[in-house]
Amino acid sequence: MDKIKEKKIDYLKLWLTFLVTIDVGLIAWFFNNINQIGLYKFIICLCSIITISTFIPFIHCKIYKLIKSLGV
Repeated sequence: MDKIKEKKIDYLKLWLTFLVTIDVGLIAWFFNNINQIGLYKFIICLCSIITISTFIPFIHCKIYKLIKSLGV
């Protein structure tokens, strides 16, 4: 059972890494191009940043709970 939880933690950590990387990249692109993008791209980028940024703490809490349940 612990092996299954460890694999799930690894899987969630992978997704957390992807989301943080995408979020940082979007934020960097957004601030580097804020004067050159149109309203449509501005809204899409801002919504994407907000959406991804809200998922990151949820995944982090899920990982923390799984680690805590293992007794580490």
